[in-house]
Amino acid sequence: MGNHISANAPYAAHLPTVMLVCRRNAIQSQMAEVLLRHYAGDYFNIQSAGISSGQIHPLTIATLEEIGMDMYGKKAVLLNQSAMCTVDYLIVCDDSARADGVTLPKAAQYLEWSFDDPSAIDGSQAEQFQSFRQVRDQIHAQVRRWLIDQHMAIAAI
Repeated sequence: MGNHISANAPYAAHLPTVMLVCRRNAIQSQMAEVLLRHYAGDYFNIQSAGISSGQIHPLTIATLEEIGMDMYGKKAVLLNQSAMCTVDYLIVCDDSARADGVTLPKAAQYLEWSFDDPSAIDGSQAEQFQSFRQVRDQIHAQVRRWLIDQHMAIAAI
């Protein structure tokens, strides 16, 4: 997958691991994974997971497709402690991922990117879709800020 970072890909055999976690791996962590992979998939080993099982919300797919991001073949993944002993960056994408008292993987750097759950919005389908767009745009901005903080120059989508 091509990315939009204007730097040479690292030559090191080990890519830093980024694990994005939310409650069901259905919305926020999926959006963050797809956007981060778009910009920096050659620079990080990027994964997402949920602390409980779920399915990717159809509006997650629709709002990402709206900006040209393909989620074909993506599935919600349950966080497996044995598979993820230690990660370089653990990013929690919603408050509920911490609230359940689940032991998260150990991380060199722990980040909290708390985004609202757009599926909690009551309203028309258009209002729900707008809620997903707002969260997508917030996640998009956060991913770009984080990559800039990592000293990566990024171009627009």
